Amino acid sequence: MILIINNQGLTPIPCSILKKDPVTNDCDAMLDNFDIAIGRGQKNSNNRGKPARIDRYLLLSERPEYNDRTIPDFNFNDWQTSAIDINSQIDADGEQETSILWKSPRSYKQTNWYKFQEAIKEYQKRTLEIYQNSVYKQLSPELLGEILRFR
Repeated sequence: MILIINNQGLTPIPCSILKKDPVTNDCDAMLDNFDIAIGRGQKNSNNRGKPARIDRYLLLSERPEYNDRTIPDFNFNDWQTSAIDINSQIDADGEQETSILWKSPRSYKQTNWYKFQEAIKEYQKRTLEIYQNSVYKQLSPELLGEILRFR
């Protein structure tokens, strides 16, 4: 599943809806394109080059192999502020207490913020599956147990 950002917000869709699913021969080209879009790594970069990186991603989105769609402008914080209220208060002991409430408890699952959070969970799950089927198989049982303890 991938996420498409459109006028209706964030929409999860299966890859089969795209005009062209990546095939094995295209995977290397796709990885090369993303390497170029991401740019060269820099130590302690503090996210230098972010505007140029975003521009490179936008150019990729317009290519036929990436579905010929321009990624629309959006403000990530708008998803959060339109979906939830965050209230912070200092209690009698001087500790800060924070409460987070859905603005529309009955329809929160339709918000882009909820869909984004669920997409993150799905990507984390898939990443863990990839690691379990490759990297984790090479680890000692003790080390693997320590890593998986934090799931």
